[in-house]
Amino acid sequence: LSLRLGRLDDAAGFFDAAETKGETPEKRQGIRGALFGLRGRIAQQRGDFDAAEALYQEMLHWDEAIGDTKQMGHTLCDLADLARQRGQYDAAQS
Repeated sequence: LSLRLGRLDDAAGFFDAAETKGETPEKRQGIRGALFGLRGRIAQQRGDFDAAEALYQEMLHWDEAIGDTKQMGHTLCDLADLARQRGQYDAAQS
């Protein structure tokens, strides 16, 4: 909700807290992977496109490592949207 309301600092704090809440190492790893994408959205909304790209790329790495092709598609869409926002239309289409 904080992310949708534009309260980016609050959202980032919630993400940091969530990262340590997994009951098992596997759950913590899954949470950590998902948070890369959410932090990427925060960076993108703040206009820090380089940080957003690095976070999305890290999320893509996690997606590939666990074989989550559905999430890989979402992450690639995030990267395409970022390229579009940067005016890199050829990259956004590929």
